[in-house]
Amino acid sequence: MARAALISEGSFWRRRRRELFALAATALFFAGAEIAVRALNLAGRPPAQMPGIAGELETSIIDDPDLFWRFRPNQDVEGDGMVYRINALGLRDREVVVPKPPGVWRVLSLGESTTFGAGVALADTYGAVAEHLLRERFNDADIEVVNAGVGAYTSFQCVKYLEIEGPRLAPDMVWLFSGANDGLASFVRNYRNFRDGFGYTDRELHAIRTRYAGLLNLANRSDLYKLFRRLQTGRWLDDYGRHVAGDAKSLKTQGVWQPRVPMADRLANLRRFVALARELGAVPVLLVPAYFDSPPDAYAEVREIAAETGSALVDLPRALHAGGQFDACWFGLEELGGHPNATGHRLMGEAIAAAIAPGPETDRF
Repeated sequence: MARAALISEGSFWRRRRRELFALAATALFFAGAEIAVRALNLAGRPPAQMPGIAGELETSIIDDPDLFWRFRPNQDVEGDGMVYRINALGLRDREVVVPKPPGVWRVLSLGESTTFGAGVALADTYGAVAEHLLRERFNDADIEVVNAGVGAYTSFQCVKYLEIEGPRLAPDMVWLFSGANDGLASFVRNYRNFRDGFGYTDRELHAIRTRYAGLLNLANRSDLYKLFRRLQTGRWLDDYGRHVAGDAKSLKTQGVWQPRVPMADRLANLRRFVALARELGAVPVLLVPAYFDSPPDAYAEVREIAAETGSALVDLPRALHAGGQFDACWFGLEELGGHPNATGHRLMGEAIAAAIAPGPETDRF
């Protein structure tokens, strides 16, 4: 019995030695592969995909656990043939005083690269135009519109920003301009594609990053992991190109280009926006977003949520089409991706101001 026990114990330790050897060999293999990938810089970086800023992406954007990314505060960023000033709050605007000074009536303008003002001066953005007109109509009242637009943001990110930053900014009114980015493929976010979740909606990605933040941060320190994700993404991007071209027969992967914000999530985000604004004591204003290819009836779901919640609505597509200058409102696709030019921003700002303050002596809000 004793001899059998000794033989059994010896076999146990031999198995354990083999397992430890295999584990050590595997660890050495991956360590060597990591060193090789780093030495040869095989991981590299995917191309910039973030509209609104075409240069200095490496230094202009920082990671955010809830918003996915935001602008690095206190910087000048060159892009789109101009220089954008980013303030201490990480917004493209003048410096914003926090807490809000007494007597200031503050609008928080949420949105994406259109709100940001890609390709136009800050003074020409629709937020700045509307602010100027509202000041005039309210007899030079201390009204300020805070530009919280960030390129490639979706309705999920805008609402998350309101949830996080709304209490300290203390707005009296909140605008939301969001549409096109909700429908982007799930791997088209910003240049940190490795960190921003292929194949997941914004809601799913936020849940994953929140639950597994430590593990994801550890994985993203590995160039070997980044190389694997880049190769995987390359296949997905190729398939997405085939999908867009209508070449369905050659598709290898299905469904990875689900939108960042499916319609059910979008409707929930719009309702959440209204509820959050009211919790802050602010007036929610839903802007029906307008783009270079928007028909007058675009984004009907925004009108439906405004009617359902009793929220103020500014219908920008219908306003631009009704004015007869719709075609003059946009940069060319090859120039700046069809973003609104100064004319487009001016007309949108005028439409917003007219909806909020129809007359020079109005006290609507």
